[in-house]
Amino acid sequence: MAFADCARMDPPPDVKVLCDPRPPERRPPSQEYIWAKDAPLVLLPGITFSKENDDLAARFAMLAITAQPLDYAASVLEELGRSFRWDRPIYPDAEIYGYYQFPVTEPGPPGRYPAQVGAEYAKLYEQGAIGTEIVEPFAGWLRAYQSMVRLPGPVLLAILLVPPVAAIARRRKGRRLAAGPAWLVPWSVAVVLLITPAAAAEFDYRYVLPAVPLACLAAAQSIRPELLRQSGGDSRAKEFGDDIPPNVRL
Repeated sequence: MAFADCARMDPPPDVKVLCDPRPPERRPPSQEYIWAKDAPLVLLPGITFSKENDDLAARFAMLAITAQPLDYAASVLEELGRSFRWDRPIYPDAEIYGYYQFPVTEPGPPGRYPAQVGAEYAKLYEQGAIGTEIVEPFAGWLRAYQSMVRLPGPVLLAILLVPPVAAIARRRKGRRLAAGPAWLVPWSVAVVLLITPAAAAEFDYRYVLPAVPLACLAAAQSIRPELLRQSGGDSRAKEFGDDIPPNVRL
């Protein structure tokens, strides 16, 4: 919905009910199309998250992507770029942003209609009221922490660049590990965790968080051979014999 143009997509009648006549720059964040009360998908008969509605929305999405691939790619890059901003603006809206802040007062019930339905089912599951309790002084400690500590986006980008840059530098010096690089798995997972929300939904701060420790792990693993060499790893290897292959000494 961030870029879908039904005039270019020419959807069939049953899919056309999801079209928004407003130009993309005047539309709300994409998530509103499954949460807002007046969203075309929410207005369809029955509950919002049914198989029929899911299939309909999937057809709409695939038609938009195949009809406007460049617009889709631009949308993905724009959403991905939000992960690497220096500041931390409110996005996608104040309500969602507020969910990720440790509050001073207990938060109220969910405001979005489908979430309200889910809250009713949660009450049945809990066999009573549901809610969030704020316990001091621990909550105050967390509020103080969140007001001072954060990881700026450019720093995360720099951490992600460490492994490939270290690999290129090592290759230029003619040093190659016999086995595959240990950093490749956590680094790939971190990249996928960042790209997938931008490609399938939209940017959200909660999607960035799980990528951070994996990116840090990959960065540490990519520079570990150099650290071992500087700390005397080669000299210790010589104590066990000069016939040890260089890659084992690493």
